[in-house]
Amino acid sequence: MLAIGYTVVVSTVLSISAIVTSTTVEGGGVYFLVSRSVGPEFGGAIGVIFYVANIFGCASYVTGFVEAAESNLGKGGSLLTAGTSGLDALLPGDPYWRDFLYTTAVLVFCLGVVLVGANLFAKTTAIIFVLVFVAIFAALFSFGFSAEKNILPPSDNCVWKAMQGNATLTYTGFAWSTFTSNILPNFTADYTVLANDCTGTISPVDFQYVFAIFFNGCIGIMAGVNISGDLKDPSHAIPQGTLFALAVTFGIYILLFTFSAFTCTRDLLIHNVNYLQ
Repeated sequence: MLAIGYTVVVSTVLSISAIVTSTTVEGGGVYFLVSRSVGPEFGGAIGVIFYVANIFGCASYVTGFVEAAESNLGKGGSLLTAGTSGLDALLPGDPYWRDFLYTTAVLVFCLGVVLVGANLFAKTTAIIFVLVFVAIFAALFSFGFSAEKNILPPSDNCVWKAMQGNATLTYTGFAWSTFTSNILPNFTADYTVLANDCTGTISPVDFQYVFAIFFNGCIGIMAGVNISGDLKDPSHAIPQGTLFALAVTFGIYILLFTFSAFTCTRDLLIHNVNYLQ
């Protein structure tokens, strides 16, 4: 999946590089490149489609962020007081309205950044970049300092409870036997698709299902193109910066996958999507 995803992305980046190195790049990002490549008529039509795609993309990113936040800031989340005391008691009891609250807060924040202007956007991007890298390196270093331990499954994992009851999941630390047990594919059911009351039925996922989720982690290559107006030499900075970013993220994925395969049992990887915590 990693090879397929990056083959698609690298091919796109090479096409972008061919365009930016053969013309004088001005402000406007991808809209400028499209208009110079296919003309203003087709460029305008494609630009409208790209604009709509960005709207849906933003919704997808916000949803992914809220799903991650829900495990920590949801009802009884790991960063809130369990039960009905403290901030936990102020949250809506219905998961739908709780997600609506978090999603609205994130969108209002994004709207505020956009309304203030490009300077705040650039500063916010830099802060997010630092936070993401701190989280990544903290996760990588934690593999080397965490000893073998048992981990409780998520409270909403009805699949594990139905199969194993109150049994715990195991983090083994670096172990060759753990790696060999994880090396081959074995698609199983995704417990996160069940309703909050644990009703309904689920089927094992397949390659297409997993790849559709994973591929979202390979994209984002337009970040450099979209700030073309702020770059001193965009014709060189965009190809070099984007390809370097792809190489860095590819290496990070390889490390995370390898460390996870060596230290986490298959049951832990399948039945706890927040195992990196």
